[in-house]
This record gives sequence, structure tokens and C-alpha cells, in this order.
Amino acid sequence: SMSTASVKQVGTHNGSFHCDEALGCFMIRLTQKFAGAHIVRTRDPEVLQSLDAVLDVGGVYDPEKDRYDHHQNGFQEVFGYGFTTKLSSAGLVYK
Repeated sequence: SMSTASVKQVGTHNGSFHCDEALGCFMIRLTQKFAGAHIVRTRDPEVLQSLDAVLDVGGVYDPEKDRYDHHQNGFQEVFGYGFTTKLSSAGLVYK
């Protein structure tokens, strides 16, 4: 069994659930790195900064740092391969 200290924490926004962050949280927990991770629902920037991954909140897309938000101005990330639809947080996790 994993100790509490070793369990990863994945953040997303609080308030209403949306399909993109719910699916993104499900998908990231399928990875070996985030298997069994606890989901933290908050918009508090200090809390978000302390988490292992953040989806759909925080204004940062940086897969190297496990940050998967798509709400920032000028966001243009697409899947590639000729696709032109901008990705949601779930799409960013998948990519």
C-alpha cells in the first residue's frame, strides 16, 4: 500500500463539473505516474502550485510540468496531424 506522502495530487477547478476536466482527471489517473492520484478541486493559486498536476485551471499549459489548462489568452494548441480544433484539458492530457 502507498503511504499518504507518496500519493500524487491532481488539481482541477472547483464548482460545476465539466466533461473536459472530468475526463482529463480520469485519463491522467490511467497513467503509471498518476495512478491512484487524489483529485483536489480548487481555484486557489497557492494550492494549485503545490500539486503534482493541474488540469483545466491555473492558466498554464506546460506538459513538462504536468500543467494542462486551455483557458489562457492566445492558446492555440491542437492535436497535430492536420487537425485544427483547439484542445480542451482532456485533449491536452491525451496528447
